[in-house]
Amino acid sequence: ASLTLHHIHSLLGQILNSAVKAKKFVRSPVADIQAKPKAKRRDKIEVLNEAELTALLDHLRGHWLYIPVLLAASTGMRRGEVLGLRWHDVDLSRGTLESRRQLKWSAASST
Repeated sequence: ASLTLHHIHSLLGQILNSAVKAKKFVRSPVADIQAKPKAKRRDKIEVLNEAELTALLDHLRGHWLYIPVLLAASTGMRRGEVLGLRWHDVDLSRGTLESRRQLKWSAASST
């Protein structure tokens, strides 16, 4: 929840700063906030065991998420790395996959 609040605060700040630049507001009210929400990550990382992973993959078989989930589970790649893959990153003849980029969500890119 705190990470979501952090993202919302950041997005709202960017929107209001844009409004100030467009001369719709004289000043952004976000500048007056004294206690900005801090992003907190969970301390405990939960990992699926082999049976849970098998059940998840069985459930996703035939769904568009099957390959990305299988790839992440098999390689340890993170979501952004999987989403950043392109066909030229794959060499089927050598059986290799190279992660050259990653996609990252930011509040600025969602506007």
